[in-house]
Amino acid sequence: MFLFHIGASAGAAGAQDWQQLTGPGRQGVESCPLPRDGRDAFFCLSLTCPHPGRAMDWTVTYRGTALGDGELPVAISVDHGAPQVIRLGYRPGPEGVQSYVGGFDRKAHGLLLTRLAQGLNAELVLGEGAGAVTHRLGLAGSHRAITALDDLCPDPIAHAPAEAPMAAPYAAPTGPDPRTGQAESPKPGILPYPGGYPPGHVLSAADVRATLIGHELSWSNSGGASRMLFRADGQLTGLSQNGESARPFTGHWQLREDGQLCWTTHASGCFRFRGAADGLHVLRSDGGRALDLGRVSIAP
Repeated sequence: MFLFHIGASAGAAGAQDWQQLTGPGRQGVESCPLPRDGRDAFFCLSLTCPHPGRAMDWTVTYRGTALGDGELPVAISVDHGAPQVIRLGYRPGPEGVQSYVGGFDRKAHGLLLTRLAQGLNAELVLGEGAGAVTHRLGLAGSHRAITALDDLCPDPIAHAPAEAPMAAPYAAPTGPDPRTGQAESPKPGILPYPGGYPPGHVLSAADVRATLIGHELSWSNSGGASRMLFRADGQLTGLSQNGESARPFTGHWQLREDGQLCWTTHASGCFRFRGAADGLHVLRSDGGRALDLGRVSIAP
């Protein structure tokens, strides 16, 4: 295991280990005790939002070797306490600079954030096994900076307007209209996927871009229902629903050359889309086996 110690040796600069980011662009808090300019090594941990009212993201940025281009587990412990693992997705950046990003979940990560605000030192273990890399950060100034998040990045769920109900799935005609004897017209609302992909056909990157990007997708399974819009600028918005509980979220997506669509919100992963007898299905593709998440409906 590789070990980097950052922050405690910074001397007087230790009083400002954590900073508020309030300028143009993303805002929030950041611990980045070493300068990013030049070719020297640096390591930064940040929690930011694009603007007030939008969801926050954890971001780990450093100069060095990438620890894979998929999901990266990051175990964070404060003052030698029990670690909590957050999972970040790889985001390509400038040459030699690596970034991993993942959505902040207030329910899952709230206690960790409180510990960061109250502690003295934090240890971050990136990756697992013999290839894991450990970084240590001082927490001086973290309480003031993290407290400011209430104003810099207020909870989007608490301030979100009421969401429209989930759109009803497309219902295909089952036969002729008994009143007229003619074929029944499709019902309005969400339409089946375009393209007519045959069962077993896995969508290529070109298929995904033409069929899915810019359209609202929805699917449901025993775990609940999801609705997502993949915008052309790489951002996504969505709503997850379980029973009467609905939760809006935002994040980022990336389309790989092999057709995998990867996204990072409050969770992250990579997915494929495949034709089936009853329509287009979405399958998780980064968990060792293809996990079918359900049939996809696509808004026109």
